[in-house]
Amino acid sequence: MVKKPKKSKISGIIKITKQIDGWLSVQEGYFLYRLSRGLPRKAVIVEIGSWKGKSTVWLGNGIRNNPEAKLFSIDPHYGDRKNGCDKEDTYSEFKKNIRKAKLVETVTLIRKTSEEAGKEFSEKIDLLFIDGGHSYEEANSDFTVWSKKLNPGAWVVFHDATILPGPWKAARDGIFFSPRYRSTGMLGSMVFGRFTNPQALNRQATNLLKNLITCLFTSIYARMRKIYFPRALRNIIRKFNFKRRVNQLQND
Repeated sequence: MVKKPKKSKISGIIKITKQIDGWLSVQEGYFLYRLSRGLPRKAVIVEIGSWKGKSTVWLGNGIRNNPEAKLFSIDPHYGDRKNGCDKEDTYSEFKKNIRKAKLVETVTLIRKTSEEAGKEFSEKIDLLFIDGGHSYEEANSDFTVWSKKLNPGAWVVFHDATILPGPWKAARDGIFFSPRYRSTGMLGSMVFGRFTNPQALNRQATNLLKNLITCLFTSIYARMRKIYFPRALRNIIRKFNFKRRVNQLQND
């Protein structure tokens, strides 16, 4: 079991990431941090879509004390803004933020599209974070290309999967509808699951049943986000799910 990180360390990461543009919440970032922190020695993390480095800083800090682990950040750094149509070159901003976070030695930037990078990438992956293009075709292509490179026990996380139809459909089809994933769930806008070895038919059936139930609840949650709830009640639900998911990581 991985020790719970010190509050002072987390406060420092929050301070840095709050200065970086992006759509990753603190709870989502902390979840990624805990995932990466619990990875084995010589682990490989691949991040598809880094923009200005907010998620990269969370992931990189998770393996800071694991010098043999690697973090590959894949982004051409010239794509469309997430919520707009104008182009933005984010390369210099990304590098500046990685330097400020003192993660230059930890992060390997691959300035290519996901498809281009996937053709040349030969390492096996222990954590795959998908936050690239947000159409179904783009998100599904990222999953298809990179899920072939997963180690048994690897985590796959889709960002924006509970708020945008493209990532949701890709995550639903790739994770929830597959018996090859267990420990599936959602946190904030993220959907995740843990890749497994081929298993006995009864185990695969159990995985699939659990995944379909989780898929149903996630789908209901995504629809409920559009319904007004008092902020206090919404925060209680969010905190409950967050604590449950972090405990899941400790016990998985």
